[in-house]
Amino acid sequence: FESAHDAVLIVDPDSSVILDANQRCGEVYGYTRAELVGMPLLQVWPALDLGKLPSSGSFEAQHRRRDGSEIVVEVSAGGVEFRGRRSVWMSNRDVTDRRRTLEALRASEERYRLLFDASPQPMWVYDRETLRFLAVNQAAVEHYGYSREQFLSMTIEEIRPPEEVPRLHERLAEELQGTAGPTIWRHKTASNELMDVEITSHTLQFAGREARLVIATDVTERLRAQQKLWHAAFYDALTGLPNRALFMERLGQAQARARGRSGGGFAVLFLDLDRFKVVNDSMGHRAGDQLLVAIARRLDRIRRAGDTVARLGGDEFAVLVEGVDDEPSAGRVADRVHRELSQPFEINAQEVFTSTSIGIALGGVADHRPEDLLRDADTAMYRAKGQGIAKHAVFDITMHDHAVAVLQLENDLRRAIDRGELRVKYQPIVALNSGRIVGFEALVRWQHRQRGVVMPAEFIPMAEETGVIGPVGRWVLLEACRQMRALQQRVPGLTLAVNVSGRQILQPDLVEQISGILEATGFDPKSLRLELTESVFVENEAAAARCLHRLRQLGLKIVIDDFGTGYSSLSYLHRMPIDLLKIDASFVQTMGVDEKNRRIVETILTLGKNLGVEVIAEGVETAGQAQSLQRMGCAVAQGHLFSEALDVEGATALLALEANAPAFSAKTKAAAGN
Repeated sequence: FESAHDAVLIVDPDSSVILDANQRCGEVYGYTRAELVGMPLLQVWPALDLGKLPSSGSFEAQHRRRDGSEIVVEVSAGGVEFRGRRSVWMSNRDVTDRRRTLEALRASEERYRLLFDASPQPMWVYDRETLRFLAVNQAAVEHYGYSREQFLSMTIEEIRPPEEVPRLHERLAEELQGTAGPTIWRHKTASNELMDVEITSHTLQFAGREARLVIATDVTERLRAQQKLWHAAFYDALTGLPNRALFMERLGQAQARARGRSGGGFAVLFLDLDRFKVVNDSMGHRAGDQLLVAIARRLDRIRRAGDTVARLGGDEFAVLVEGVDDEPSAGRVADRVHRELSQPFEINAQEVFTSTSIGIALGGVADHRPEDLLRDADTAMYRAKGQGIAKHAVFDITMHDHAVAVLQLENDLRRAIDRGELRVKYQPIVALNSGRIVGFEALVRWQHRQRGVVMPAEFIPMAEETGVIGPVGRWVLLEACRQMRALQQRVPGLTLAVNVSGRQILQPDLVEQISGILEATGFDPKSLRLELTESVFVENEAAAARCLHRLRQLGLKIVIDDFGTGYSSLSYLHRMPIDLLKIDASFVQTMGVDEKNRRIVETILTLGKNLGVEVIAEGVETAGQAQSLQRMGCAVAQGHLFSEALDVEGATALLALEANAPAFSAKTKAAAGN
């Protein structure tokens, strides 16, 4: 763009306002780049008919410079995507001198001779019947490398590659009919190098013969710059694959063929890499880029002729598969992609394994737009991702209905805080030896105005994915600290456990948020436990470690929730500032019938004891489970055996019972006596 020899403008096709201009524009028009950007095109092209901005082709126009002088420019126009919207690029070459040359040639034969020889542009005259050169100027001799004598012994066919000679004769026939205009040709120099030239020609009488005067303009660099501009607009800079704009164009062409029945069916595959963020975070963005390039090469390698593989952005790819009419055929293509990407990649001398979730949308729906098909494939991809890694799913209309419902739910959740629809419930945490309540876990519930109670399993994953978890998490912590501060007036020393998601841990201001809430509510940080799952360490261990160390400095404690179900490495137990482990309910509830799970519970309790880390059991539902946990050395537990999650009034009433005796002493004694 900046290296182009011509003045290049990027123009909004709707408003005819200049969006960008290169440095050459300043030399041609006399305006600075800053002055041109935002200027109506009419200011430099007064004769422009508004609403009829040419979007393609080559033509001449009269433009106006800053000083009011008029210049003749040769315009080459084409479509381009600029900053995410459809635009028109216009490459403008000042041909005022060339136009004056032609006018002068028509005006005077003698003057023609002088200008012909002195013109800086290559010019020649050839016989229309024999096609032999009759005259050439010095610029042609210098530019092409042939001597004047060599030129005069040749025909105009001989300066062209053989494959362009048939087109030349077609062109000559058009000239006879008077329908020809400027054209681009490939010409050979004396050293057999090829160059692109734009030819303008006119008929004249020369030495009593009907001849043709030709003016040749070398446009090799201009076309090269235009090609680079076009390539940048339609190809991904990192992988070299077609980008979203070109993919959508080809998808539209496939739809047109399908409607016209000139082509068969087709399918769109939407690919999203599984756990690509882990590679980026653990190995660095450069390694991530190398992996994207390697994946692009593999996808392009298995692509059939006629199919299109594109990178849409980030770690998302798309494949347009032609000649596919049904789900089984599209599924086989997806299986081939899965197999190809299941093989390891070597990045920086390390083996990297990856996989992809694939959504499939079949073409052929008459009223579908290209963006509808891509959206459907994207929707199916999310269904596949929900089934696990390396899965694919074919779109059906129920997925769209579900996506619309999820979007509505997301919008409702964004307003739920302001509408007062969120509630905090409290599940007691009980000392098994006494049955006394030692704390509560805060659990959020959503009282939707139309749907009733929406459980966390339905809206928390969506909140994490969309980023709404940030404001929801802040509200829950603030409300829980405020209410628990009041409960501590009745029972001093009660602890409060609040869940924190991996997305929140990666928020740069999380520590400041929590510190501000503790200060605003007066809640003692020594009574606060933040619960997070092991997956936090997979997503970004270094960032998580920094955040947890800073949180510990506030005085609160860190709990690993659902311990034993996530991250397979135990090394983080000594690297991370962890105070408590919470045994996942799935182990607790099955340890009476599954010996392996009983041993897992025993192992976790032993591990906690050896590391000096407190262990809590969750999901206790029977007295037998409580008895087994006590026998194994577990001191604290929670679950429906003791109480379901209560609102703050229920928790207050429960604590009132503790004034006389531990609220759950009967249940823990029953467990001890079994």
